[in-house]
Amino acid sequence: MSRPLRIYLADLVHTTGKATNYTLPLNIGWVAAYLKQQHGAGVDVRLFKNPRTLLETIRDTPPAILGLSNYMWNYELNRFVASKAKAVDASMLLVSGGPNIQHTPAGHTRFLNDQTDIDIYLKFEGERAFDEIVQRYLDDPGRMRAAPLTGSAFLAEDQLVDGGDFPTNGRELHYPSPYLSGLLDEFLEESLIPIFETNRGCPFKCTFCAWGVAALDRVTRFPLDRVKEELRYVHQKSPNLPLWIFADANFGMLARDVEIASEIKAIADQSPRLSQVLIWWAKNSGERTKEIARILGPLSVPYVAMQSLDPEVLENIKRDNISVPKLLDLMHYYHDRGLKVTTDILLGLPGETRDSHYTSLRSSLDFGFDSIKGANLILLPGTEAEEAECREEFEIKSMFRLREGSYDMYEGEPVLEYEEIVTETSTMKREDFLEFRMVHWLVMLLWNTGLARPILRFARAKGLNPIDVIKLFYEHQGQGFPAIEQLIESFWHDARTEFFPTLDDAKAHFSRLENYEDLKQRGFSKLNFKYTARFLLDDNLTSELFDYLAHIVSGAVGLTHPERSLLTELAAVCRHRIFFVNTDGAQPSITISAATSSYLADAWQDPDAAIEVDVETGHYVAQTQSGEAAIGPSALQDDGGAAARHEVRFLPNDKEEQAIRTHLERLGYAEDPLKAMEKALEFMRMMSFVRTHEVVN
Repeated sequence: MSRPLRIYLADLVHTTGKATNYTLPLNIGWVAAYLKQQHGAGVDVRLFKNPRTLLETIRDTPPAILGLSNYMWNYELNRFVASKAKAVDASMLLVSGGPNIQHTPAGHTRFLNDQTDIDIYLKFEGERAFDEIVQRYLDDPGRMRAAPLTGSAFLAEDQLVDGGDFPTNGRELHYPSPYLSGLLDEFLEESLIPIFETNRGCPFKCTFCAWGVAALDRVTRFPLDRVKEELRYVHQKSPNLPLWIFADANFGMLARDVEIASEIKAIADQSPRLSQVLIWWAKNSGERTKEIARILGPLSVPYVAMQSLDPEVLENIKRDNISVPKLLDLMHYYHDRGLKVTTDILLGLPGETRDSHYTSLRSSLDFGFDSIKGANLILLPGTEAEEAECREEFEIKSMFRLREGSYDMYEGEPVLEYEEIVTETSTMKREDFLEFRMVHWLVMLLWNTGLARPILRFARAKGLNPIDVIKLFYEHQGQGFPAIEQLIESFWHDARTEFFPTLDDAKAHFSRLENYEDLKQRGFSKLNFKYTARFLLDDNLTSELFDYLAHIVSGAVGLTHPERSLLTELAAVCRHRIFFVNTDGAQPSITISAATSSYLADAWQDPDAAIEVDVETGHYVAQTQSGEAAIGPSALQDDGGAAARHEVRFLPNDKEEQAIRTHLERLGYAEDPLKAMEKALEFMRMMSFVRTHEVVN
């Protein structure tokens, strides 16, 4: 009896320390499950995530076929592994596939000429295409390039041979489940983050996104009953994981997504740890996304895709945002149910200016978004924005930087990944991009985390948009507050030195061993997460931050003495309500004036209220949409001539705080608290370090 065909499939990630957010390899799991279904005992398929384990296994028992997933975080790692694999056995067939490529004949040719050890590239979905390769190999391994392979491309005598595409699947997909087949059990046992796929495809054509490829625009779905079975299976196998991820491009687009959300919620209610579900919400939000948000509650933060609020920019990137009335209806619905809402605002989009970007940020806060992810546009292979025509039309200039968490030393050789970032366009200067580098971080630190929101809402009540406060923070650079000044200097150093003019410059820099050793010693981080993490780990630094913010606001608007007192106490509230992991949380209680207590209880509920003090009555007055309402005595009033005081207690959220601790422990908090906190912030973006409060008397 002949031995089974040995196949290794690898979805590789760099082993850069313990603080990593690794997802289990669902992508290659799909391929493996399909190959096992088609060939049974005729194939021996193994899955790999760790490059060192893969190389050790290749040297011990080489496979006939090695498959490598191709993403921006493992492009150079694949090159390294492929060269080592070919050195072990030059006849080994190497196959690659994934979105990190321009899906054109020129793009496929360029990839295969660059990654010279790769024999065949899978153009789109991998299941049937990889099976086509395996079937031909079983028939005659010496004739792999004798004829085109459907779903794949390869070079023959320096000419591209494109096998065309498979006919589209029907509306429902019936590939076997890698979860239910047990192929992913070993990765669940390692506590890798589960990732689910309930449907495939995206009908939208956003120029910056690889989901918009024409060949992938048809939405197909996996059987609903099986999706539910997979969710239950993963929970049974790994009940203590705090985070699940769903890879659907538009969760909420299909009517059945409501039923899937109900299943997720039922499982989370039984789970001792599951506290966050990361999903990509349907681009055109509507009644269905409202219902899903209601079901999931705090498990997942509703997302409304914006990217920009400038009509010209939206036209350039082939997007169409929802109408303002519909957006406001969504915001009211979510907020009335105590839910947070988030969006993205991208920097570097074609046609965006400094003023229009600030307008997008301001308007997003005016609309009521609880979180804005401000990010520089990455030029991803496979997207329209990365193509030469778009670069030329909008005079896009870019620079390269190391990709965080995507580097390590393998067998004495440093291997690093890079990303291409837009740093200048025909409508925005390089200096503007640097300015927004800090502005985006401050939005995350001060607004998204909720840390400084009481102060920022007070400022808005006095006519100062939170973005205007952030601009003042940027302009003053922490002047007069030494710890803040020093931290800002460090931020600017990192921001200015992380970029290289060309990819060759970046590679040349880190090819020098002394530069790589310096990198390993100091590390490389996403700055927004790194500098936010520093505040969440340093009580004294955070206290100075709130004092600085109160100073900025007080200097920007005319405040009465009672208002300054209120602002000072709001800064104290901000500090004491933070859950500091390294000190076991905030103080159990503080005392505040009756005025501040009233402000927190009443005006706090309406962030658009204009707050004034009636000096004759000593009451704060809120000018809200429903009219004028007195909301409490000011700090100048009380029965005995001294300001009345109230005790305020800060209440922990036991499940969420335990989820944070679990996540941090998995990320190596004991060895490197800062790096662990950075990575926790990256994946659990809307987890709350802010405790709720109650007034005792």
